[in-house]
Amino acid sequence: MDPWTLLLSPILFLQGKWVKLRTPKLPEAPGPRSGERGSGPGISLLVLGDSAAAGVGIEHQSLALSGRLANQLEPHGPLQWQLHARSGLNTPQALHLVQAIEHQSFDVVLVSLGVNDVLSPISEARWLEELTRLTETLRQRFSPNRILYTALPPLGAFPALPWPLRAHLGRRAVRFNRHLGHWVEQQPDLALLNLAEPGGDLLSHLAPDRFHPGELAHQRWAELACREITPLLAQPEQAQSR
Repeated sequence: MDPWTLLLSPILFLQGKWVKLRTPKLPEAPGPRSGERGSGPGISLLVLGDSAAAGVGIEHQSLALSGRLANQLEPHGPLQWQLHARSGLNTPQALHLVQAIEHQSFDVVLVSLGVNDVLSPISEARWLEELTRLTETLRQRFSPNRILYTALPPLGAFPALPWPLRAHLGRRAVRFNRHLGHWVEQQPDLALLNLAEPGGDLLSHLAPDRFHPGELAHQRWAELACREITPLLAQPEQAQSR
């Protein structure tokens, strides 16, 4: 722990408690968490993650990431999809969640994790170790062609967080993203989705709690994912061989 963080740790702890009490507790989006579009060989998708993936603050799963992505992929052919997500999920907990999913094949796995790790005392190096374990488990259980990780949002700009907590979490998110980006670049079956890139408009489209992504951010998220997935659809022999 750096000296600045150590000095401010009592304030950061109290502000964290205050934010938790003050922030509205929004429910996960209701609606189906699995489905099929069309019949015959196509593409299979697993969405895995935390409250953002679960659609917290969104009226229905059809308007959240998994539903919007299914709608965008449907014109490209048959689709099977599943959503396994839970509010508060961190990366070590996600490993247990994955191990509880039945062995099967998914062409693509889309992962939303990291914010709850940033909110915890875990270091960037330890988080990367947990991500490595999770990735190896995903490969072993589901044999995906592509795993899409989602970059952490710019917590240092989130209006729901007071200073200096906002600055502290923002710095941690930047460091986590830097490690994540370098790690993803080294592995050809991984890709990174970044909603904070120009045009992502994440901070302009937050849920009512001013912390989770809102509907338009979920739409943008799905578009970024679809952009990574559609090249795989030009290689039907990969999907049909499963």
